[in-house]
Amino acid sequence: IPFIVDAAEGFADTPASVYRNMRRFALAGAAGLTLADGAGYSSEPIPFKGKGGERGPKDLNRLMSPFGLGPDLTDIRGRGYKPALERKEYLERIHAAVMACEGTDCMVIARIECYDTWGFDEVVERVNDARKLGAEMWTVCGGMWWEEEGRMFSEALGGWAMWPDVRSIDRRPNVELDVLMEMGFNLVTFHLAEKGAMYGMEKFGKEIFETKSTASIDDAIIDGITRQQELDILGMDYRQILEMERKFIKGS
Repeated sequence: IPFIVDAAEGFADTPASVYRNMRRFALAGAAGLTLADGAGYSSEPIPFKGKGGERGPKDLNRLMSPFGLGPDLTDIRGRGYKPALERKEYLERIHAAVMACEGTDCMVIARIECYDTWGFDEVVERVNDARKLGAEMWTVCGGMWWEEEGRMFSEALGGWAMWPDVRSIDRRPNVELDVLMEMGFNLVTFHLAEKGAMYGMEKFGKEIFETKSTASIDDAIIDGITRQQELDILGMDYRQILEMERKFIKGS
C-alpha cells in the first residue's frame, strides 16, 4: 500500500540529519514525504513579515473560526500565528530530502506553513525554489481552507498539488472533490486513521476502566469484518504477512 510520511520539519535540526532520517523512510518504502517549513506553534501574535502586508482574500479569523479552533489561533489581533523556518534553512532541508530519495520511488512534497506569517508572495517563491531543487509536489497548510484559497494558489503555482485535510461542517466538505480535481489537485488527504484510532482508544479505554474488565474490547466486532477474518489477521505471524504481500504484488 503506498503511504506518505508526514515528516514535519525533518525531525532534525541540520540538513545532514534530515538526510539521514528521510533516507531511512525512503529505503523503508515510503511513496512520499511531506517536508514542512513550520517551526512549531505560538499562542502569541507574530508580526506579519510579508511583502506589502498582503495576505490573501480573507482574514484568518473568518477562515478558521468555522472549524472551532480556539482563540489562541483565531484571535490574533492582525495576522500571523505560525512560526516558520527562514527560507534558506527550509530549502537546505528540501535539498537534503530530495537527495535522500534519489534511487528510490519516494518523492518529496513541499509543505508550506508560512502563509499567515510571511504572506502569499513568500509561499509562491518557496514552492518554486523547492521545485527547482527537485520537490515534485506542493501543499499549503494553514492557508487553504476554502475553494477561493485553493484557486488562488493553484493558479499561481500549477503543477502537482496536494490539498491538505478536507474537513466537514454540518456533514458537508469545505471543498467538494470534483472541484478540487477541476482546480488541479492530484492528492487529497483527511484524518481518517488518526481520528478513528483516537476514538477507539478513548472508547475502549473508558469501558475497561469503568467495568474493570477487558471484555468490551475482547468481544468487540469491527463493522465490515467477520470474526473469522479478524482471527485470520490477528493470528498471522510475519512470515504469513510477507507471503500474502508477495502474492498481492504478483497479482497486481
